[in-house]
Amino acid sequence: MTSTRTTTSPSTPSPRRAPARPAALALALAVLASLLVGAPAASASGGAEPAWLRPAHLVPDLGAMDIRLSPFTDEGGTTPAEDKPLLETTAAYGAVGQYGPVPAGSYAVSVRPAGTPVSEPALLSLTIDLEPGAAYTVAGLGTKDAPRLERLVDDLTPPAQGTAKVRLLPASLAAPTVDVQAEGGPVLAQGAALGQPTSYAAAPAGSWTISARGASASGSTALTLDPGTVYTLLVLDSSGGSLAVQPVVDAVGMGTAPVGGAATGFGGLADDAAPSTAPAVVLAATAALGLLLLTLAALRGRGVAPAAALRGRRPAGR
Repeated sequence: MTSTRTTTSPSTPSPRRAPARPAALALALAVLASLLVGAPAASASGGAEPAWLRPAHLVPDLGAMDIRLSPFTDEGGTTPAEDKPLLETTAAYGAVGQYGPVPAGSYAVSVRPAGTPVSEPALLSLTIDLEPGAAYTVAGLGTKDAPRLERLVDDLTPPAQGTAKVRLLPASLAAPTVDVQAEGGPVLAQGAALGQPTSYAAAPAGSWTISARGASASGSTALTLDPGTVYTLLVLDSSGGSLAVQPVVDAVGMGTAPVGGAATGFGGLADDAAPSTAPAVVLAATAALGLLLLTLAALRGRGVAPAAALRGRRPAGR
């Protein structure tokens, strides 16, 4: 057998492979970096801005109640999924829960005596609309014989520097109408009616004795109003037929979430209430990393150092 051997003349240079263009490598690096930087923010935001909601039981002489916030199973908003509530809690008279984040939309609120199954008719029910970024209190108000549910809009705009902001929410049978004043300071409400919240108003920050007086009952409470803080002051029935003023902190400082907003509030937020974008980010980052590794392997196979590929072309004339 005759073998054939091919030789290359030293005077004829071997063909050289063209350096790999840097576009694929640069693109892979850019995509990977942007995904890794954006991943924490996307995971934390969880999509659209939520609304904030908290419950309140302010009906005197009405026992402990189960309060549920449920989505609707139909577009018409007629059938609530009470067996899968987004938020739920059990509350006694005078209790105000923490705010919980809820995706904006329409929901059904139901109230039943504590321990009553959802198959039983609700004592109270209400359909509410929640706007993104807004804060609300869904409150049981009125009397035992005529209770009602109401959605209250909470104005958490920070007060002027050095002041607090307060509203009154009377919830006392002993004083169907009440006057509330900071002793030695401003009048906070006059003739405030049972179950009717007042508007928010500025109040001097500091330590005060807040007195509440009705036609046949009165009482006073020492409390401190901190600057930059938003309060709801509840007027409640107390022992011995007297009145008590109970402060509830709505928000503290500028640009912060409502108080309790970092917690789940209302007894718990369902896992699927605000889906996270983290899985999609992880998948995309994995794909970008795979592209980067494949590009580096191709460059090494061509004998081109990654650093040389990254340098790419220089501007003309340099």
